Amino acid sequence: MTELALAQVVLVTALFHLEQRAASRARAETIDALVWDAIQGDDAARAAAIDRASENRLDFDGPMRLFVCELGLMRSAGSDRSVSAVRRQVLEAIGEGNLTSVPHIRAVALRGMSVAVVRDDEPLDDAERWADRLAQRLMQALSGRLVLVGGSSRCPDVRGLAVAYREAQIALDVVRQLGRSGAVVYDRAGVVGMLLSLRHEAGMQRFLELNLRDLLREDDKQRDLLLDTLRAFFDTNCSHEAAAQRLGVHRKTVSYRLGKISELTGLDLSTHDDRLVADLSLYVYRLLAR
Repeated sequence: MTELALAQVVLVTALFHLEQRAASRARAETIDALVWDAIQGDDAARAAAIDRASENRLDFDGPMRLFVCELGLMRSAGSDRSVSAVRRQVLEAIGEGNLTSVPHIRAVALRGMSVAVVRDDEPLDDAERWADRLAQRLMQALSGRLVLVGGSSRCPDVRGLAVAYREAQIALDVVRQLGRSGAVVYDRAGVVGMLLSLRHEAGMQRFLELNLRDLLREDDKQRDLLLDTLRAFFDTNCSHEAAAQRLGVHRKTVSYRLGKISELTGLDLSTHDDRLVADLSLYVYRLLAR
């Protein structure tokens, strides 16, 4: 009877731990899906993910930064570890030691060999040091793998995560050119990354997708109208009044169209860097259209 009782206790305990593990795994998979939908999904998926974030105890209030890590293939010969083992080591590397503290990490999401880390915003120098430490820690945990880390600029709120993802991808492109593991934050190398992405036609197409985004999906008439307005705006040294005269419309019409462009692309046309992005994108678009 004692042996039977002990066996029952062991069985119940094992089932309880199995249930807890399954629940934890299900929640982790849910969080993975929510975060990736928020940064990479279409408008409907992004809106649904943002609405469900609070239900899953994700804190997306206030400014933040997005870091995207890419884990490449093994650089040396030998048996590779399973994907699940790699994922576990990634989470341990991100959460161990002094690399992070709980208040600073908003969410960690994995998809294949890519990792998204949403973290509190902080001064640029601190964000850059944290990204470097993250790359170093992942390199140590995943010996033999190429580790690339790209960080976004300051993201004011959760609805800006899609733009932050675009910036992180550009930063990753810069790191990729180094041919070794490392980290770059968009604020330091955004323009360099954009120039590097224009090496061939496939890169140009991707460049347009990253920067003009939903503007390219507008119907032909609306798209051409907005692009012509943007071209006139740049050709007149970013003067609303001069652009309006050139286009034969009211100044408020130009302002409205530029606001629509910002809404569709995520570019802030009041800043120098985003104006440069938009201007380069226009030239690339005209080149490919010809």
